[in-house]
Amino acid sequence: MRRFGRSVYFLADQTFRSVAGSTAVMRLLDLVSRDEPHVPANGDGRGPAQVPDLGYRAAVHASDPIPTTAPRHVRGWQVQWKPAARSPVDGLGYKSLGGFYLPRTDMGRPRPGILVLPVLHDRFNLASGTLARYFASQGFAALELRSGTSFLDRVRVTLHGPGPTWEDVVAEMIVDGRRGLDWLCSRPEVDGRRLGVVGVSHGAIVGPCVLGADARLTAGVFCMGGANEAMIVARSRERSVRRFRERIMQVHGLTDPNDLLLLPQAQASRTEPMRYAPAVDPRAVLLFKTRRDRAIVPEAQDKLWEALGRPRRITLPFGHIGFGLAFYYAARRAAEFLWERLAAPA
Repeated sequence: MRRFGRSVYFLADQTFRSVAGSTAVMRLLDLVSRDEPHVPANGDGRGPAQVPDLGYRAAVHASDPIPTTAPRHVRGWQVQWKPAARSPVDGLGYKSLGGFYLPRTDMGRPRPGILVLPVLHDRFNLASGTLARYFASQGFAALELRSGTSFLDRVRVTLHGPGPTWEDVVAEMIVDGRRGLDWLCSRPEVDGRRLGVVGVSHGAIVGPCVLGADARLTAGVFCMGGANEAMIVARSRERSVRRFRERIMQVHGLTDPNDLLLLPQAQASRTEPMRYAPAVDPRAVLLFKTRRDRAIVPEAQDKLWEALGRPRRITLPFGHIGFGLAFYYAARRAAEFLWERLAAPA
């Protein structure tokens, strides 16, 4: 039954991909989107990088990949890229099992590696898995990290007490991104000198932190990401974020969500993308902004763009869910950008 379900999904995805990725749709989206190139500027206001030490230590978890069902144009394996959960933080963050994908045709040499970071909650890995398989079809080796249900409902919002905070979980996700790179670099199919990271939604908040913290990465593509975590929590209309916000406001006796921006812990967060952004070369980044977004508000998306030094940005006239209409448009533009940045050394 599970194999039948996967076959139905891959058939539906292939149909959607052929329509959404058609030349006519691509041309239409080119017309309605706004592509802003990176323009180098002196004195852009970026401060020094303040990359926190989150306790990352290089390590590779060895496991034998298990072949899994994949579309006909790629090969796929289920891999345990880190040890199984050993703490409450591990259990709330990224799963230890992920997906590894390669093109069906073997080029006979190591290929660029792409780390794909998931959205906040995706029980069926639709976003991250589809992206990873797409990048494999375009000639990359892609490792897909996976999330489950939203961790925001299961973290504490008090200063003290049992269990981790949201910051503890996101810090572990940043460290896990680097562990994922360790795993990619251990694979003979991957050229460890050519690595990129891709994130969508929450993955595009974690992704810039991983890019700023790890010098092995030379490219990043982030869709609907944002900076100023307190602003995102205060203004998001996403359901689990709203519940999280209500819990924080109740604990602190707040009535105005914008007061969340004044809390001391919001200013000192170890996981704030603006702390990592100055360590990132803006030429190495492509951003996708959704102009009508109510989950990660456009103001927060602009904050990330500014913090990263105004890299190239493509603005789409959609909201958070509506981004799905441009999913393969963004994927194709991302693949083109990544091949440009990760071209083999001369």
